[in-house]
Amino acid sequence: MQSTKNKAIDPVCGKEVDTNTPYRAGYQGETFYFCSEGDKEEFQDRPSTFARKARMGMPGNTPPKNDPNA
Repeated sequence: MQSTKNKAIDPVCGKEVDTNTPYRAGYQGETFYFCSEGDKEEFQDRPSTFARKARMGMPGNTPPKNDPNA
């Protein structure tokens, strides 16, 4: 899981989230943090897919260039 002091990257959408979020899940001994319940549920449906992307630095999971929240 990519994280800094109190920040982590949501492995589903690629957004930075605070590690104090209530949306978190464990997988293979790691804790993953999410920006929403929906992202957490999507992760839980396919944890190996999203865990692999998180470990590889989130290729293909960056916000669009025109995303005002990026």
